[in-house]
Amino acid sequence: DARVRCRLTREGDRHVISGIDQGVPIAPEEREGLFEPFRRLGRESRTRGAGLGLAFVQAVMVRHQGSAQVRAVPGEGNEFRLELPAHTDA
Repeated sequence: DARVRCRLTREGDRHVISGIDQGVPIAPEEREGLFEPFRRLGRESRTRGAGLGLAFVQAVMVRHQGSAQVRAVPGEGNEFRLELPAHTDA
């Protein structure tokens, strides 16, 4: 019954897509390198997978001159943020 709050905003010359969950905040040492290939959270994760999902997300963001980050949100959970350049019609 957890909720994920999603948002699309514009911050200066960037579009920001964010998702904030209600999970346990990811520890700073686990956030480091989270977007690297084959990286998984914790040693006893119940989630199956190869650890390529967030690496793929980061590769797509970089390819489009953007970035992906994760941060702990006190009292809420974790925020995953995708930032992309806001192109204007010229």
